Amino acid sequence: RTGLHLEDVLVVDASRRTKKVNAYLSGSGPSERIVLYDTLLETFTPREITMIMAHELAHWKEPDERRSYAVFSLTVFFVLALANFILKRGTRFRRFHYSSPKDVAGLPVLFLTFFVAFQLLRPANLTWKRAREIEADRMSLELVCDPEAFISTHVKLARLNYTDVDPHPLEVIFFTSHPPFRERVETALAADCESAISY
Repeated sequence: RTGLHLEDVLVVDASRRTKKVNAYLSGSGPSERIVLYDTLLETFTPREITMIMAHELAHWKEPDERRSYAVFSLTVFFVLALANFILKRGTRFRRFHYSSPKDVAGLPVLFLTFFVAFQLLRPANLTWKRAREIEADRMSLELVCDPEAFISTHVKLARLNYTDVDPHPLEVIFFTSHPPFRERVETALAADCESAISY
């Protein structure tokens, strides 16, 4: 239904080092693969695994994938241009102890610029990632109409990954790339998935 033909679904032998569970879409173009942790296969029911697979396939089907690469490229360009500007300006201050942007003594200024710039951009980046996750949740429910399995999946994920199910709004803004548990449950309860595969 998504139009993606996968030759393989890869399983990571994660149980040796963690009890956490995970699944993700890896690669690009013909090398795209869905990757599942073996801990996930051992813990979740077939219905729940189907919902997880639908979620990962929904990420692949998202129409704004090219836009995301463009935004990332522009962000990196902006940060590098800012770093170049600050390094050039820094040569005027003797306390920085470097004479040109090529001088290795300017590396601390460069690293500090990168750190501050990416920290300032972090909330916007995380907001965009959460929006993509919500859209993938909606699309997965359009692919497979099983809100019950969707909710039970996220209950298990929260327990196994020790997730805070009701984080403070500031924690969500500054630290989380996925929507809070409550928001994902509300998405499932509001799902209108008459044309989807039903269980």
